[in-house]
Amino acid sequence: MTDFLQVLLKRRRLIVAVTISFATAGAGVSLLTPPTYTAKASFLSPQQQSATSAALAALGGLAGGLAGGGLKTPSDQYVSLMESVRITDAIIDRFKLMDVYGTKFREDARVKAAKNARFVPSKKDSFIYIEVDDESPARAAAMANAYIEELQKMTSSIALTEAQQRRMFFERQLSQTKGELTKMQAALESAGFNVGALSADAKATADLYAKAKASVDNAQIELDSLRRTRTDSTPEVQRQRSIVEGLAAQLRQLERPSEKIATPPISTLTGTSNTRKCCLR
Repeated sequence: MTDFLQVLLKRRRLIVAVTISFATAGAGVSLLTPPTYTAKASFLSPQQQSATSAALAALGGLAGGLAGGGLKTPSDQYVSLMESVRITDAIIDRFKLMDVYGTKFREDARVKAAKNARFVPSKKDSFIYIEVDDESPARAAAMANAYIEELQKMTSSIALTEAQQRRMFFERQLSQTKGELTKMQAALESAGFNVGALSADAKATADLYAKAKASVDNAQIELDSLRRTRTDSTPEVQRQRSIVEGLAAQLRQLERPSEKIATPPISTLTGTSNTRKCCLR
């Protein structure tokens, strides 16, 4: 112990000089390095309402294993979207991050942007928290909010929830129906039939067609929902596909122009016992 103290006393000047040098260097680096600010934002992720979540709930203990195999929650989906190249590039272009980071290549800017942004889904609730680091506090706050704005733009063009899938499906069906009605009217006029002759029974014909179309659309939606959780060889899918084909065949009979057009009984489409026929000559 005495020898150790003698060595320290002998080298005390060197020890003091090295300590002061490192302390001065550390202080200089801390003063020269610009401070980094962290901005935080959060938003509420929609609840999962698809047929997949219902199937997982029914499986009970197996749900955890399937989720680990690739099935994601809505929060995981939204985090993946915010980490995607599309949203990252939008943030880079919006805030000119290639100039801010001093990078020549976009890939380098993506790497730095990914390091400075974190997306953390909460385990207690459905919130997703966004944290962005930047040397400018104003830019950090703007970038945190921009991630939410870019996510809203992206999700508006794709269908993630069951409600969005239904809306997009009906929009496509509405567009197709308008085109089919236009073709039917043109075919009737080319055959020498006066469309005005339908005025006496136009409402009944339109109602019958609308009910038939709605039946086909609802059956198709149920079939698409089954196919997301089952294969085409299962009895449920085959039975629902037969229903869709049968309803579609009845709808095609209504859409087929001929010299004599007869409407099938409404009971085959809607379950009622009323029957109405419209004969055109």
